[in-house]
Amino acid sequence: MNKDGIALAADSAMTIGNRLAIHNSGQKLIQLTPTVAVVWYNAAAFMTVPIELILNLYAKSLQGQTPFARLEDYVETFYRFLEKNDDMFHFSSHEDEFIRDFIEEDLTTLDHNYRGSIEDKQGKLSRKLDEQECRAIAKAAIDELEEAFKDSDKIKTRDFRQYLESSWRYEDYSLLRDILEDREELRWITEEELKRIAAIEYDMLDKDINSRDYTGICFAGYGEKELYPRMTHIHINGWINRKLRYRIVSDEKITGNSTRSSAHIETLAQSNVMDTFFFGIDDDMSDKISEFIRDAASGAIQGISKKELSTQKRELVENALKDLPDKVYKNMINFMGDQYVKEVLASTSHLAITELAELAESMIKLTSLRRSFIVDRNNGTVGGPVDVAVITKCDGFQWVKKKEIGL
Repeated sequence: MNKDGIALAADSAMTIGNRLAIHNSGQKLIQLTPTVAVVWYNAAAFMTVPIELILNLYAKSLQGQTPFARLEDYVETFYRFLEKNDDMFHFSSHEDEFIRDFIEEDLTTLDHNYRGSIEDKQGKLSRKLDEQECRAIAKAAIDELEEAFKDSDKIKTRDFRQYLESSWRYEDYSLLRDILEDREELRWITEEELKRIAAIEYDMLDKDINSRDYTGICFAGYGEKELYPRMTHIHINGWINRKLRYRIVSDEKITGNSTRSSAHIETLAQSNVMDTFFFGIDDDMSDKISEFIRDAASGAIQGISKKELSTQKRELVENALKDLPDKVYKNMINFMGDQYVKEVLASTSHLAITELAELAESMIKLTSLRRSFIVDRNNGTVGGPVDVAVITKCDGFQWVKKKEIGL
């Protein structure tokens, strides 16, 4: 988007189940009002209700209303719309299922780490571990789970933990006990460990952390009092105590005060192809490079013989190498900003609205080409007809390309 307006594009591929089938019929770009639209992606249903149905009903609820002053008002009203219509959508009847799925994701990771550590230590010692050693490894695995999200921010205006700790279903840990009863491989978890895991999970449910089956929604357009376009990107990912669990991914607006604020590009869903095109590298690759550097630094530390350096000097070397990956990563991000991001945004700020539309459509088609060409787990997950629309202050929402739905 730039000062002239905003262009939106979305493919049609919808993945059913665990890639059991892919249908190219999704309506992922939906007009809400004459000046506001949304693009959704990832999970096609929220708490078992099709997200297309939810968004179209929300659009219908906005008909006849006085336009809101700001785009953020449409986002806040969407939250209230969901909570007001809990009884119609039956979200609360699936609360247990959501919480169970959220916790099971972490328990699967916990079990993987625990068993991996057991195997590694048994291999080194060439014997089975005793109970005390197993409990020490279990504690370390649970410590790692807690540490991973310790610094995550709490979800604003929500207090799910208090509800979880006071509700009969969760207070006595019966939900976790049910999981352990159903999954035999998790029965290494003791009663005390179960209570600690429950406290960690209830805390995580209260924090700004995604679940795997979230639905991403990008609101874009103009409030009545906004001269330039704005977009707010959110993830909705659960329902607890008749309240929506969500996180704000980004909130961007055009102000025109600088090159960076005169244009913005938001890549949604499978963004690695577009990120590479625009910014020279995608997040997965940059994270991998950082991981490689960290492993190399760790290997270098381990390779230094204790005999070669005094304890004091060894600690100095270890501390210097420990900071190296973060320094390299920070320098790499700064380089990307200088060499790629500034140039991309400077060019985007001058594009006409028709050119913005062409660029948005091209990025979807480029991703679709890769997904059809490369045979991997994402094969075919972007594809089908591409819907394209633009929104400007004067002309409002206009379709550039819209697939036909035959009946």
